[in-house]
Amino acid sequence: FNEGILKVLDSQIPYFIVYILCLDNKCKLYVGYKEGLKSDHFSVKEYFSSDWLNADDIVLEIKGLNLDEVYENFIKQIAKEKLIAHADDGDIGSAVERTRQIEKLEAEAAKLEKKQYTEVQPKRKYEIHERVLKIKEQREELRDGKAEDAYK
Repeated sequence: FNEGILKVLDSQIPYFIVYILCLDNKCKLYVGYKEGLKSDHFSVKEYFSSDWLNADDIVLEIKGLNLDEVYENFIKQIAKEKLIAHADDGDIGSAVERTRQIEKLEAEAAKLEKKQYTEVQPKRKYEIHERVLKIKEQREELRDGKAEDAYK
């Protein structure tokens, strides 16, 4: 499955959409966090998906006083632990941004760790190791909510 298809659909449809993909009585939910660029166009900042579930086990609770709140609750229900939110997050946008920052730091740490294992020079290897530790520390601060968007 290619998320690019969803991006094309979402860029052309200015409404909140929850996609349900089904195959052999198994279903997966996809939802994109959208931000409005203009009144009729949205930009998807991040996609979240559920695990493959039996079709009978899929439940989305409708909570909220308006469509924005209902949609945000759908995102929270589908993303579950993939969305890193904290009590101090005023809206879901900051939780999505925090999640994106953490994923970026994790990718950077993995890339450096790979580089560290292939490095031959001990001094250079140690420098890379120190950078990896610093990146992991930043990631944990974001996870714990101690960093105030310091790593944008």
